[in-house]
Amino acid sequence: MAFAARADQVLGHGHPAPGRVRARKWRREDGGQYPAEIDAMCGPGWQHAPGELAELSRYAREVGWPGYEWRYDPMRKRVTGTTATP
Repeated sequence: MAFAARADQVLGHGHPAPGRVRARKWRREDGGQYPAEIDAMCGPGWQHAPGELAELSRYAREVGWPGYEWRYDPMRKRVTGTTATP
């Protein structure tokens, strides 16, 4: 998945690896297919800065997906993006 490869750059892992980014609840519209939810494991370099969240959103737009609202769960060390598009 192109998004996962780009997102790994921001998630603080330092190198790409499979399984860190999961796209769920796929939807299809006129503009194409996209996940309603993105769940990603954060690495040791993740700082939960607004710039990191903006980069994740930009990468999603680059692959043709809609905008996402991102939430960080420090207990699970995961960031989850959900789209408001029905």
